[in-house]
Amino acid sequence: MNDRVDELPLRVGRRSDADRWPSSQLETGVLSEHSTRTRLRVTEDGSVHLQRDVPERDGGEPGTDLLIDGGRGDIRIRAGDAVVVDVTTNGDIRINCAGTPIVVAGGRLEVSCAGGMTVEGDVDIKGALKVSGASGSTTIRGHEITGA
Repeated sequence: MNDRVDELPLRVGRRSDADRWPSSQLETGVLSEHSTRTRLRVTEDGSVHLQRDVPERDGGEPGTDLLIDGGRGDIRIRAGDAVVVDVTTNGDIRINCAGTPIVVAGGRLEVSCAGGMTVEGDVDIKGALKVSGASGSTTIRGHEITGA
């Protein structure tokens, strides 16, 4: 038997009824907890959370949370308050890093960057390029440039 707690294997079972699981585990949905820092939790809607850096007091947010949504099957990865990644079952990916969103949805890529953006390397654009500003917009399509 291994006496080191940090090397014990994670064992996960299936919740079946109150006779097999103590009521405290049914109420919190905690299936496994490795000290107060790492926890595997299942909620009533079937969502699964793998959480790291769980605060000792109830109600506090864990430092890192991997969520598989029990209703839709969407996945959310949250690393602290600065980084959130959502992957949806309808094919969308949303990344929010320190308040700057990157969205891939409906065949579009959207990047919002108030502090500017740097692209290094070659850039190929197939289709039209539209540049918009306070004084209007300019469109480049092939060898034709139109706009203000």
